[in-house]
Amino acid sequence: ALPPSRASSLMNAGLMAHYLDQGAFYPEGGGQITSDRLAESIERSGGKILLSSSVERILVERGRVTGVVFSNKHVGRVTVRAPVVVANSDIKHTLLDLLEPDAIGARARKRAAGWEMAPALAALYLGATPGALGSRTDSTNYWIYSSYEIEAQYADIRAGRFPDEHELRIGIPVAEHDVRPARHVPDERALGFVTRPQFRERGVLAGAGGAHGGRRCRPGGRYFA
Repeated sequence: ALPPSRASSLMNAGLMAHYLDQGAFYPEGGGQITSDRLAESIERSGGKILLSSSVERILVERGRVTGVVFSNKHVGRVTVRAPVVVANSDIKHTLLDLLEPDAIGARARKRAAGWEMAPALAALYLGATPGALGSRTDSTNYWIYSSYEIEAQYADIRAGRFPDEHELRIGIPVAEHDVRPARHVPDERALGFVTRPQFRERGVLAGAGGAHGGRRCRPGGRYFA
């Protein structure tokens, strides 16, 4: 996420025009359905999905990617050979940490080292029983701002400080097309909380999607995805 002074006004104008003219859209079944369908396609094609795996290195030989080295508590340390590797970690982590230093030129490494990563957004999703929401049954979003000094908040986060005045987005998604796995509580509603965490350049990535997915977070540590 970027502060208002660094966000593209043209991009924002296009997004707002689309939103105000046509409204917002969402996939039937919620955002999780996109990941579910992707996973089904991968497994249907003979692929495997390994969660809680930590990628140690992207292998490069003679200027071409040849695979990855990763570790998993179930299979141990494994080398997988592949002609194509898709990395969803941030570009600095990919180029400077996952690749061997001689995999890319010195000029490219120097350029990558000078790139500035934008502070991230932190998201928390909870399932709530109907009683927890009282009589509320509608779907909506709440944007809670304690101050209009958004630039100052981003400056604090960039400096590694948690701002005294912060913002929080609370989303209660549409329920009509919500698809819930059987393990969920019947008639539960999803709640989404989004805010800006403390920032740490090239810190430890938390979550199953990053290159260090599944690693236990340190108490009191600062993380971004």
